[in-house]
Amino acid sequence: MAVTAMSDPKSRRGAPAPRALVLAALLVGGVACAQQEEKATSGTQGKAGTPRQVTADSLYNGLSPAERDMAARLVQETLETVLSQQTRRWQYNGTGNGGFVTPLRTFRIKTGHYCREYMETVSTRQGLNSSIFTACRDGAAVWRIVER
Repeated sequence: MAVTAMSDPKSRRGAPAPRALVLAALLVGGVACAQQEEKATSGTQGKAGTPRQVTADSLYNGLSPAERDMAARLVQETLETVLSQQTRRWQYNGTGNGGFVTPLRTFRIKTGHYCREYMETVSTRQGLNSSIFTACRDGAAVWRIVER
């Protein structure tokens, strides 16, 4: 498993950025984007009120279960820790399949939940597929896709 950052999230001394600084940056981004919250006011529930884990099933066609898991974990980690406009990458060494996750913007909805719009790209032997999703963070710190 190889999960690498395209942009180095480390501070000048080489230590990981403190989580508090990352969350503060998310808050600042959320305030800046708050006026656009109408796009994601439907909450974090899937159809029939069932919560959904952030996945991109249509993007994951052709990936093995291990690759799907790797991609879904990277989405969660990226949405939780990476600033907007920074890209994280994954690649499965056995097949060469891989992908990218780029948070585009962060905002807060009326319920107080943080949401992020992000682009996910998956590269397989069949080609390159990308899509833009909106996910909101629930009380258990899990990012869930918001139905559009």
